[in-house]
Amino acid sequence: MLRQENTAQAVERKSPSRRRAMILFWFGIFVAVGLLFWSLRGVSAAELKKALSQAQWHWLLTGWGLMWCSMLMRSVRWASLFPASLSLRARDVLAPLLVGALFNLLLPGRLGELVRSVALSKQTQVPASSILATIVVERLVDALLMLLFALVWLFNFQPRFAGSVGLWVLAGGLFTVLLGLVLIWAEIAWVDRLLQAILRILPKKISETIWNLYAHFRKGLRMAAELRQLSRFLGVTLLIWSVELVSLHCLLWTFGLSLNLVQVAFLLGAVALGSALLPAPGQVGTFQFFAIQAAVLLAIPKPAATAFALVWHAAVFSTLGLMGLGALLWLRKRWSVWSWSLVQENGDLAEEKNV
Repeated sequence: MLRQENTAQAVERKSPSRRRAMILFWFGIFVAVGLLFWSLRGVSAAELKKALSQAQWHWLLTGWGLMWCSMLMRSVRWASLFPASLSLRARDVLAPLLVGALFNLLLPGRLGELVRSVALSKQTQVPASSILATIVVERLVDALLMLLFALVWLFNFQPRFAGSVGLWVLAGGLFTVLLGLVLIWAEIAWVDRLLQAILRILPKKISETIWNLYAHFRKGLRMAAELRQLSRFLGVTLLIWSVELVSLHCLLWTFGLSLNLVQVAFLLGAVALGSALLPAPGQVGTFQFFAIQAAVLLAIPKPAATAFALVWHAAVFSTLGLMGLGALLWLRKRWSVWSWSLVQENGDLAEEKNV
């Protein structure tokens, strides 16, 4: 009787989370369909076909290959956040990283981050909460860079900030972000006091949420116990986004489009931030909406912008899908081998005890 009551209570506790997950899923579907319809309206099939027929596909293949390289470099970056005592290399974290990216692609709300933390925890026996802290570091640093990319273009859009000033703003912003990360990593006391003083202005619930996020962020940074590890993490991060910018340049050249560095950075930042703020399964709808709107702001004609956005999304989707599916199959096979080895070890121990 008691067991049945415990089971019923467990079901009751799980039902709200399941309900929230279903609401989030259907909200993502609604957002995807609505934004996709809005993005494609005003462009005829003939205009889209003409834009695609004029594409230079060798540039697409080059950009697609660079996307694969970027994903591989992300494993190097993630591994650099873990203490040297764990002896985690890029190849050890690559499969969980790719599986997490696959689930991020399929599920709303970036639930794939939980999947990759659990996958790596199962593989390494490192607590999933510690792994999740490193993921928070990755995501917040990426978000800061994307926000910086978008702000740089806004500065450059103003006549008095035109020309090389946008690049100086980009350089200054990058320096500020890097300096802030080093100060947080070093656990400078006045940084915590300053943040607490700022959070007192906000409502209690919001301030607690921000402080908890900051605590996870600091915990993830402190996983990199040496300054050399943190420097490698930041260096690889800049390299990753440099490769992403070159990859995006190649995709633009596919359609004969040419933008300067600041404009390409804005395009990348707008799509990354937009897709994060309005998550949808497969990034369908949100990706096209923000890519097209940003491209039109950069004076790219709507038919060319639409063709470019569709091809860009297809390249990202195929990269994450193929690499993630391959990693998932590899992990399943490896975990089955580990399970069989554990069964054999337990059997041998049982035989020894009987003897």
